[in-house]
Amino acid sequence: MKETKLVVLVILMLLAGCGPVPKPTPSSSVIVKDFNGAPVAGAQVFQDGELKGTTDGSGQLFLTPAPSVGAKLFARRLMYTQPSYRPGTSGGWVAHFYQTSVAVNNDGSVTDQTVTNPKNTQTLVLSPSNALIGWHLTASLDWDASDDEFKELKKRFSDASDYLYNLTDGQFFIEEVELADDAQLYMSAEITFKVDSSVWPHSTYNGGFLAAVGGLPHIYMAPFSYSGNSHNERTLIHELGHLAFGLADEYAPFSVTCTLARSSSTVDPAFRALKRAADGTILEGSRSACFMDNQIDSNKLCSVHADSAHNSGAWQPWPCWTTIIGAYSDPGRSDRWIVRTPDMRGAVVGTLPPLPLGLKPKINENNKKYSDLCKPVVVVDSHGASAAGGSVWVRPKTWRTFDYSVGKLGSQGKLEVRGVHLNDTIQSPFETLPFPCTITF
Repeated sequence: MKETKLVVLVILMLLAGCGPVPKPTPSSSVIVKDFNGAPVAGAQVFQDGELKGTTDGSGQLFLTPAPSVGAKLFARRLMYTQPSYRPGTSGGWVAHFYQTSVAVNNDGSVTDQTVTNPKNTQTLVLSPSNALIGWHLTASLDWDASDDEFKELKKRFSDASDYLYNLTDGQFFIEEVELADDAQLYMSAEITFKVDSSVWPHSTYNGGFLAAVGGLPHIYMAPFSYSGNSHNERTLIHELGHLAFGLADEYAPFSVTCTLARSSSTVDPAFRALKRAADGTILEGSRSACFMDNQIDSNKLCSVHADSAHNSGAWQPWPCWTTIIGAYSDPGRSDRWIVRTPDMRGAVVGTLPPLPLGLKPKINENNKKYSDLCKPVVVVDSHGASAAGGSVWVRPKTWRTFDYSVGKLGSQGKLEVRGVHLNDTIQSPFETLPFPCTITF
């Protein structure tokens, strides 16, 4: 009788939609330890480049579902935050200093923890020798920018961070960017993007990122101009080489060449000027230095190491890495982070893989929109070549109260203009220019 009642009860439960209890999703335990073997609380754990969580008080994190065989794991721990002295900086910081479990090898490969058995506890070990330093940048545009321009600049910062990461042997990257148009955040910005396409990229001071140097040094550049390679992400990092690293230029003939290997035909092709195939593959120059001489031809920083040896110049008197060590080493200590140079490693490091997705820059947009913004367009002065070099100005109708320059006419009296609105007036030294406005939104 009891068995009959039990069978009936089971049938009723099934009819009511109560099926068998589902099996729990398998998880995998991760333990993060420091270099001395002690568990680390508050460490961030990444799986295949994606942030999965933070360790608890015992240094443990459970990954659910469990990672597959072959998955890559790494961890990082924040050791120090450099505060910003600039007024109004979002979050109040300019640099984060991390320890990680990722080792960068001399050939450019990186060693993560590879999961071989998800049932086993995965142990990640942090080391001060695996330092990672993240920059927090603020960039202010001085014009009313379009959504497309914001999209392009977001990509520019991402590409620039990949270049910086490879340039510094996996030790520096752009962690976060505040990006605002219409001169918002100007006083807190390290970078001012100009709509005037004739502006040559430059920094007003060598240094002034980590600490005050008197005033507020700036990088000025026209990001959509070809003037001085302003459109190239490498030029953005070159200018940050001045402001954030404190480096001077190393142009020839002041230093003969930054590294003689880059202009030599007899050395290992890896140290010559950068040369690519049509598909972008690097043919020569994977270890070429120095980017403060020519960032387009260089992938690495010059150092004391013989393969990237610096030739003293009038502006940058010693190797770039020597200056960087002075600015970014753990002050008075070596247990939190160690910035490693080629001479410390005994090799100039090869090409690194791109940054994992979880370390791509976080871009915080502040796009202030005015109505009737026009798409970029080429304006033409009817005087042609005789008008070349003349400055072009915009007189806003309503959205701004002052005139501003957008560049100089090219050799045929032409100029691409952006940031202009319907019914604004475009003026060259000779005439009022026709402006066929196509509204962007």
